[in-house]
Amino acid sequence: MVADALGSHEAGARECRGVKLAECWAHVLRRFRDAVVDVSEAQFMLAWIQNLYAIDARATDTRDRAQLRSTESRAVTEKMKTWMQSATALKTTTLGSAIRYTLGIWSRLTLFLDDP
Repeated sequence: MVADALGSHEAGARECRGVKLAECWAHVLRRFRDAVVDVSEAQFMLAWIQNLYAIDARATDTRDRAQLRSTESRAVTEKMKTWMQSATALKTTTLGSAIRYTLGIWSRLTLFLDDP
């Protein structure tokens, strides 16, 4: 199930056997879109997220999507994570908040890499 990071979704997923909770990249996109107003470097994340959607759009079927995600999308997400971990944004800024939010849900954001 793809959702946002609300605690109620997490609680519901724990109660339902076999449900995998994945996070939504659109929510991350909005946070970095807000941050780019204050810090232009947030544009890197916007471009990488756009790239993830473009990679998926090229897939012709589920098998192709799985291959693209395991190679190309994984490479993009690794760049993202490296950039976020090395960023020096203060926690109280819009960029710091976007980074903290994204890294906090990272395992669920990247679930799509192994589950097309």
